[in-house]
Amino acid sequence: MAVGCRRAQAPSTVSVSKVYYKVPKAPAMLSGQERIDDFYARNWWRDFDFGDSLQITLADSAAFIRLFSGWVQVLERVPDVGPGCVEDVMSRASASKKSFDMFVMAAREVLADPNSQWRDDELYMPVLRVRIASPFTDDATRERLRYRLDILSQNRIGHKANNIRYTLFDGFEGTLYGIKADYTLIFINNPGCEMCRTVREGICSSEILMKAVSSGRLKVLAIYPDQDLDEWLRYRSEMPSAWINGYDRECVMRTLGTYNLTAIPSLYLLDKDKTVLIKDAVSVPLIESVLRGTKGTVDFPLRAVELNLLSVPL
Repeated sequence: MAVGCRRAQAPSTVSVSKVYYKVPKAPAMLSGQERIDDFYARNWWRDFDFGDSLQITLADSAAFIRLFSGWVQVLERVPDVGPGCVEDVMSRASASKKSFDMFVMAAREVLADPNSQWRDDELYMPVLRVRIASPFTDDATRERLRYRLDILSQNRIGHKANNIRYTLFDGFEGTLYGIKADYTLIFINNPGCEMCRTVREGICSSEILMKAVSSGRLKVLAIYPDQDLDEWLRYRSEMPSAWINGYDRECVMRTLGTYNLTAIPSLYLLDKDKTVLIKDAVSVPLIESVLRGTKGTVDFPLRAVELNLLSVPL
């Protein structure tokens, strides 16, 4: 009797349709950009099934991040309700671990990544608060999140900046609050890093900023927050002579966490009372927009969101 090998059966083909999420459309009767913004801020995720594990499993991460980014662009226009909307949505996402992990991932990419154009501490802090309270968070992670939340709570926009004591090359010591000008630009830098060089050159090539420096309207405090003074001394001559170029002799900024040093370089723009106008940025055009008085006037039509994001493949 011939004995034959059993042939392996060809795997059956399973066709899985793309999962789509449709952003609720603003009622046609709703008029006024502010009211439309408010509707999308509060209702963007209204029809999302946070408990549908299959939907989350089939979701494409890149598409989900785009969807989340669209919502954040709306939230930027309604700062009074934005943090509350984020906290509400993150709480609803806690319906399942898969859903929660997906929203945490998107929030981290969009709101916390130093390279994200939509990075926003005010919107990311509610994410941290919900994660700290979540049963999905282990104790070790919870402690790290508490530290992160404390760091982000420093130097908030609209609040007074933490003071900085700096030391110059000749040993002179001064403070941030001792600087008198309409605006102060804090440039936290590590002289040897390429991005720091790019930001420094961007400031120096800005006609608006250099004119403000020349007139005394803007003072630039370049501060080095680390201990290796050899590196600081090596690059000292590259800093413009009109700038205040100092270092944090006691490393207070790092040891006490008075400024966020997670990513360097970092720019903070303060008004004459040392109230924070721009926090932890690297964009020179953003600084220019404040000096020109045009910050916050970027046109962002929400009807375009209806066309581009109304139906998004996950």
